[in-house]
Amino acid sequence: MIETSALVLLCGLSAYVMGQMVPAAVRQHRRRQWARLDARVIEAGLERRDHDARLRYLVAFTWQGVPRQALCREVEPDSRWHTQYGLDYRVQKVVDGRVARYPAGSAIPVMVNPANPDEVYLVGRELPMVAIASLTALVLVGLIAATVSVLFLPAH
Repeated sequence: MIETSALVLLCGLSAYVMGQMVPAAVRQHRRRQWARLDARVIEAGLERRDHDARLRYLVAFTWQGVPRQALCREVEPDSRWHTQYGLDYRVQKVVDGRVARYPAGSAIPVMVNPANPDEVYLVGRELPMVAIASLTALVLVGLIAATVSVLFLPAH
């Protein structure tokens, strides 16, 4: 009974982990098809929520011959809220330094969703989610196979 419960727990954990990773990998793959261009920062700042903050830039760019403005954020994992921004000086210093990297008037590399040019993200570092998701899936399948063989196959 315990063996079966352990296997069910491992399968459930695997499904949860892959359920988080696969959509992120798909989003990243789609964004790689988006147009990349230099925009001009109109306003750089932080979006605040209680003690948390995340970077936000108002940018201007030309899309298909039409001048546009849009809010630009960082891509995952950096787009998440920086918790403890208002409570921890070290977090505040790092986040403020990232805002200062692109002050108003400077050029900023962005990627624009061709289907919705109001969806704009800062071009920056991205973890190779497709490779990470694939490797994680292989490891989890290997763990499940090893668990099944240890628990349910007769010993010689």
